[in-house]
Amino acid sequence: MVSETASRTPGHVVAFGASRTGGTGVTPVGGSWSGLPEPLLVRDFAALAERVRARPPRPVRARVAADDVHVLAVHAVEGLGYDPAEQRLEAVLRDARGNRALLAAPYNPYAPGGLDALAAALDGLGAGPCHLSGFVRAAAGSGPVGSGGLVVEPIAVLVGSAVVVPDLAPAGPSAATAPAAHPEPDPVAGALAEALAALADAAHRGLRHLDRVGPDRLERAAAALDRTGLATAAARVRAVPAALAAGGADAAAGPWTDAQLFLLTAADLYGSR
Repeated sequence: MVSETASRTPGHVVAFGASRTGGTGVTPVGGSWSGLPEPLLVRDFAALAERVRARPPRPVRARVAADDVHVLAVHAVEGLGYDPAEQRLEAVLRDARGNRALLAAPYNPYAPGGLDALAAALDGLGAGPCHLSGFVRAAAGSGPVGSGGLVVEPIAVLVGSAVVVPDLAPAGPSAATAPAAHPEPDPVAGALAEALAALADAAHRGLRHLDRVGPDRLERAAAALDRTGLATAAARVRAVPAALAAGGADAAAGPWTDAQLFLLTAADLYGSR
């Protein structure tokens, strides 16, 4: 894309303005994705997983909007299936070396035909190869790619010279897709996610306006962290309702911030976010 009206923020977000004198042109992708430099183009999933795990936690990383976006050179797609409980299309992607990454595409209500278009593109691919762009993060637990592997939320798929963008795909008849495998739930990832959700709910309601339900949920989240062995994280969460009971919202603001940063860092290092 070439534009005379584009601007870029410090976080690398590009905005296109409207102008009668300046234009914007779009060039077909063709085979240009295969010429992208590394690490934007990923040919070795295991090497990217190592880089992802070695990064500093998100709260102290540069706020680059597309920091997690990569193009993956995919040589095979296996286990394509749909998880109706999570409303998510899943598949295992393999690179040329046989390393695996988990594709996890959530349903987008604003693009109801997206998952069908993505499933058709991947199902027709068979043994590849193709290029797939998406947001990449580390996997947690013992799922199809194991702890520390890659999870990819796709943006677009390039097969030959055809680009499939699920969020822009028109709605059509639903394709028959096999059910996705259900890995054992990860208690650590679940406990971290519930604790972060309880903290987020407290902030959404406002510490000055919490009823009994808010502190009770925080206590339950802390108990779940204790059961998984995350005693320090549990203590940080319990400090919030304790401060609320002792000194009110003003006293709880500091413990809430402390618990939020601690859990965000723990979840990022564990690979659950």
